[in-house]
Amino acid sequence: MRLLRKITLFILFIFLGFLFLRLPFTFFAKTINGIPNIYVNLFFWFILQAATVVCIFLLLLLFACKLDGQSLKAIGVTFGARSVKLFLIGFLITAIAGILTWAIYFVLYKPVYHLQIHGFTKIGLVILLSLMLGVMQAAAEELLFRSWALKVLGEMIGTGGAILLCGVIFGGLHFFNPGYSILGILSASFAGIMLSAAYFKARSVALPIGLHRACPKYRHFGNLAA
Repeated sequence: MRLLRKITLFILFIFLGFLFLRLPFTFFAKTINGIPNIYVNLFFWFILQAATVVCIFLLLLLFACKLDGQSLKAIGVTFGARSVKLFLIGFLITAIAGILTWAIYFVLYKPVYHLQIHGFTKIGLVILLSLMLGVMQAAAEELLFRSWALKVLGEMIGTGGAILLCGVIFGGLHFFNPGYSILGILSASFAGIMLSAAYFKARSVALPIGLHRACPKYRHFGNLAA
């Protein structure tokens, strides 16, 4: 009975979390239509959206932990110096890998981008806001797919099975995102497996958040390869 309760709670948690990831985006996307098409304004609105989702996910986590009899600390959601260190380590490691990957991409494909943002101050602000947005988006996804959900899977089917299944679920749900090819979804699944392994290694969600944000956009590379 307890196992059935955990499975039901897990499915409900993933389902609600997935809705919370998508619905605020739709709401803010419609709202943005009435705002002047200025990059900085757009970023502010998307950051507000991401911050809203993160807060909702923290409340959802508290609810799940309450029903399951666990604490945020027990599922690796903490806000101390160790968490900051793990996040920075993850970000630095894959930021370096990301830079090298993009360098190879530019050498092989020689893409041309047109950035229509005038002034170094505005460019710097856009970069800063982009990083803030990215971190909050990563935090929302990692709070959903890692932390409580992954820990519960580990208790039910073991660490190895939880890592594999969580990665498959993570990649599979990217099917609903626009612009993803089959290879891109497989790449997202592989990334999910690596992030899940990082969670169990560190026993903290901070490391996957850092690794998640600094990863190059596997969607684009998957579509290119396709």
